Amino acid sequence: MITLRPYQDEASASVFRAWETRDAALIVMATGVGKTVMFSDIIRRTVAATGKQALVIAHRQELIWQAKKTLKAFGLKVSVEMGEHKASADWFHRPDVIVSTVQTQAVGCGGNGRMSKFRPEDFALVVIDEAHHYGHTGIYEKTLKWYRTNPALKILGVTATPDRLDKQNIVSKLGGIAFSFDTLDAIKDGWLVPVKQRMIVAASIDLSHVRTQAGDLNPGELSEIMESERPLHQVAGPLVEETFGLRTIVFTVSVKQAERLAEIINRSRPGKAIAVSAKTPKENRREILKLFKRGVYQYVVNVGILTEGFDDSGVGCVAVARPTKSRALYQQMAGRCIRPSESIAHTLGDLPDASARKELIAASDKPECLIIDYCGNAGKHKLICTADLLAGDAPPKAVERARKRAEKTGEAVDMTEEIARAKRELEMEEARKRLRVVAKTTYRKLDIDPFEALGVTRPPASFARYDEGPTEKMVNLLAKNGIDASGMTMREAKVIMRELFRRWDAKLASVKQSTWLKTKIGLSVPLRKDEASRIMDRVIGARKAVAR
Repeated sequence: MITLRPYQDEASASVFRAWETRDAALIVMATGVGKTVMFSDIIRRTVAATGKQALVIAHRQELIWQAKKTLKAFGLKVSVEMGEHKASADWFHRPDVIVSTVQTQAVGCGGNGRMSKFRPEDFALVVIDEAHHYGHTGIYEKTLKWYRTNPALKILGVTATPDRLDKQNIVSKLGGIAFSFDTLDAIKDGWLVPVKQRMIVAASIDLSHVRTQAGDLNPGELSEIMESERPLHQVAGPLVEETFGLRTIVFTVSVKQAERLAEIINRSRPGKAIAVSAKTPKENRREILKLFKRGVYQYVVNVGILTEGFDDSGVGCVAVARPTKSRALYQQMAGRCIRPSESIAHTLGDLPDASARKELIAASDKPECLIIDYCGNAGKHKLICTADLLAGDAPPKAVERARKRAEKTGEAVDMTEEIARAKRELEMEEARKRLRVVAKTTYRKLDIDPFEALGVTRPPASFARYDEGPTEKMVNLLAKNGIDASGMTMREAKVIMRELFRRWDAKLASVKQSTWLKTKIGLSVPLRKDEASRIMDRVIGARKAVAR
């Protein structure tokens, strides 16, 4: 029996709690952290509790075979309903779980097709793998409508990202997110390897005039650009230089781009690159991937084949040679290289905490992975990059700042560190802005005695001309220092100004700083200007942390 990791166990428990009040739930889990293991455990428990069957549906055959393998490892009887494979509907020989493509399901649901032999009331649970595809066509709705004639049915959607380009609300369709464990969480907790990103600025890649179709870059127009000679060479050159020794998956937008790119790579690394696509016969494709795992091929240049359902922990680099606006697509591409080395994968679950897991990853033969992005003139498009996957709770400004910094460096950077750095910078900038606002507000509202604040003696009144009011220049200077000169005599103003000049020369705290420290924290000890600034920053930072 497979032992669940803590987050998988928590996810499983969250689903059952969600089902107490609704019939559907959605789990968001990063690519590479074992979502198939998690939903297999949920299926095992549901089948055992109800005595009924479960159905797993996905949009690709590779996912079906992957699910079958994991479900069987949990001791479940599994049958495939797809193509030439037919699951038994006989009560005495029925499986615990049926795995099927959604295309197969939709053909027969509610009609006289091959799925009509199965009764909805016999099923306790339907699992939708890669649920972000829900809504691309009506086949998911058709399938669920059929099985939902059973009022006791539960539905579980699992995905690495709930994003959809056509803006359909998958979260609401599947009952809300019951549990989330994203890529950043998994890296911080030591379940996935740290990511370094190398951003290649290719001047020939100009996307400014590419239109948007279904929420992403128009594939035909994008293909024309990426298939051109200059972009092909600007992609291949840095790729060969940066990936020496790393098994690499390259994602392209078209078959022509993939084939030409593989050809150009082979000029530098003879026989090391090969292109695969939907046109590649399945048997050939399987053999190519076997050779890739053995290291015969270093580069597999593919078109939409290896985004989902392909797990190879030995992949050290992903090259995104097809710009995209889809976070879901980018997540799937990046997910091909973030799994820990197979040599330590089964050991991680035995370690007590994140620090121990991170140390083990750092000492392994795959301490990190590399993602290469190619960017040029994006025009009005907001393209997705690694920063978007690792953003966490960082504000968009921090993510964008980290992205621009990565573009400028020209080197591989730890995007998690870059985002954290950008976040700290923005917080400090915001704190300084708030400090200025607070200071201005404070000095407008508080009745400040400048003589007390500066520790000087008020001069005695007299009938001399110095008891007239200060000049306009004096009033303005005092106002800049937070002092209201209205009602003040010229003699008094001169005394105050003399003390201000002395403080400036001695680099002592300003009247604003002194007053703020006294009114806010009761500190009246003479300080240097830099000391006062540090104390104020710490106070504001502490208050901000408490406010969160």
